[in-house]
Amino acid sequence: MQYAPRAVVPQGDAWSNLKLAQALAQRMGLTDPVFRMAESDLLHALFDGATGRYAALDVSAISRAGPIAVRPPDAQEFRTPSGKLEIFSQTLADEGIAPLPDWRPDPEEIHDAARWPLRLLTAPGYFQAHTTYEALSFLREREGPPFCVLNPRDAAERKLVDGQIVRLFNDRTTVKLVLRITDEVQPGVVLVPGQRTDVDDTAGTVNMLCSDRYTDMGAGATYQSTFLDVAG
Repeated sequence: MQYAPRAVVPQGDAWSNLKLAQALAQRMGLTDPVFRMAESDLLHALFDGATGRYAALDVSAISRAGPIAVRPPDAQEFRTPSGKLEIFSQTLADEGIAPLPDWRPDPEEIHDAARWPLRLLTAPGYFQAHTTYEALSFLREREGPPFCVLNPRDAAERKLVDGQIVRLFNDRTTVKLVLRITDEVQPGVVLVPGQRTDVDDTAGTVNMLCSDRYTDMGAGATYQSTFLDVAG
């Protein structure tokens, strides 16, 4: 464990994460003390009520102590009703979900896959990790305009050429991106790296193509089950 002080004084109009979070909270009318506390007070609040090995730490010295070795617990903790690793989960059974690890086909995914021939795959770009740092012009220029990637076979079937602006579409919306063709992606997949907002000359963002439904277990996002087609 290690406290990480700032490396440089904030440049220009830059704010720390703490200042930004507290300013937003105050504008939203949130009155919790944490949104007005100084950084040093927050550090003490973090360890307030600590037990075991953390209770013995000198909080006042953490900011200048450098790396602090914290011995891991003697055994892994499972926060289940039984306190054990549950292969069979009665909690899931009570919620009407299969209590044993199982995979079942998703009817909606099967329906979308039958209607739309390509599956969407997203990944960070080389210089644009999704919307992170997209405001930095030199990184945007190095990454180039937002683009999608198709396998040569899929591109040929659609009579598409490298560098043209294409439409990614399904029954939710249409997004326009620059096309790149390479065999680095498999047939049947359209890759969109470096997700960005729709502030470029090309229109739309791939999030608009995704469903807002949740997974059947854990209420997670289903954006990996997005199907669509590409045309010129």
